[in-house]
Amino acid sequence: MPEKTLYRISEAAIYLGVGRSTIYELLEEGRLIKTRVLPVRITIESLRKYRASIVEVISEDDKINSVHNRPQMSTAALTIPFD
Repeated sequence: MPEKTLYRISEAAIYLGVGRSTIYELLEEGRLIKTRVLPVRITIESLRKYRASIVEVISEDDKINSVHNRPQMSTAALTIPFD
């Protein structure tokens, strides 16, 4: 089966692992490309490009943290006390 070339907002959110509101923000910022027809569809090329840019930033952060010997912080270690 061929891969889809256009994704709905909800599908794009799942693809990137973010919420729908984040997809709308990325569209407003021009970081994702949408079709000019309704309903809105987002191109697979823009989703791949955005995901690759995130991976690149994370890789750069990892290099910086290893150079400075900073421990990687895990969200699992964060606890929020409830009163």
